Parts: sequence; structure tokens; C-alpha cells
Amino acid sequence: MVTTYTGKIKIKNNRGIYVFGSNTEGRHGKGNAKVARDKYGALRGVSRGRMGQCYAICTKDLTKHAHPSVPESEIISQISTLYEYASTNPHLEFYIAYRAIYLSMLSGYWAHDFAKMFSAPGNPPSNIIFERNFRRLVDNEPYKLTGDTLHGFLEYTFDEPEIAPFLDLFAIK
Repeated sequence: MVTTYTGKIKIKNNRGIYVFGSNTEGRHGKGNAKVARDKYGALRGVSRGRMGQCYAICTKDLTKHAHPSVPESEIISQISTLYEYASTNPHLEFYIAYRAIYLSMLSGYWAHDFAKMFSAPGNPPSNIIFERNFRRLVDNEPYKLTGDTLHGFLEYTFDEPEIAPFLDLFAIK
């Protein structure tokens, strides 16, 4: 059975692992890396692997000025290592912090690029949990940008009180 999530990742037990994109210096200062540092125990200076209640995949090389800077092959190798780690730890749930949004990530890659990278090592273990629409991209299934998709993006990007005007604007309930 494929498990997915919508909205923001909300890990409610010690079995959940927050999987995020990191940089070569392990700064964890922006985006999902900052969430990992603030909420799930990401350590400054550590750019890859498990730490606290999170798991880092290095996707941005801060020594390079052009992005994307970490080759896809290197990211795929790290994802393969993540899948092996998840397979040997079936009691844990790995929440992938990538979403199917049409914005360039801090790494310079787009959601569809990451989806291809997450599909490259083969079928993910059952304890790898993707955002619902990102899972569709990983599985190379089409999906439409709908009110539900927009609501998920807004919920992910803003706190609940901040999204009400957008929901009203687009008549999304």
C-alpha cells in the first residue's frame, strides 16, 4: 500500500523521519532544511544522512555559483542509500519534504527533476512517504493543478490564518 500525505508534514511520533535537501556545508538556514534544523534535530555542519529525527540529502554545493550544482547522479546515489536505510529500518516512516509545485527549489532543480531522481533507484520502500501529488510525479502519473493542489501548496507555504484570503480569492474550501 502506498502512503502519502497532504499539506505540511506533521510528525507526531518518534517513528517519523523528516527527509530534506541539504547543502554541502550543512547550514540548514532556509526552506525545508531550516524546518529540519528547528524541529527535527538537523545538525549544523552535517550535510548527509540521518541525524536526530531527520535525514539529509545533499542537493546544493555552496562552493559553486551555478545551480543546480550537485549532479543528478550523486543525488540519485544518495536516494538509493536512503531507500536501503529505510528498508533496513521498517519501523520508521520517512516523510519526503518535496512537493509537486511549479517553482524552482533552492537547489536549482524543479519538482519534476526530483521526482525522476526519486524514481531512478526503483520502487521506494513502503515506509517512504511522499506528498500525494509528488508521489504521482514519482510514479510518472499525470495530475491536474486543482483547488486541492493549490490549497496544499498554500497550506505548506503559509500558516493557516495567512491562507484564508487566498482560499477566498480562489473560492477554495
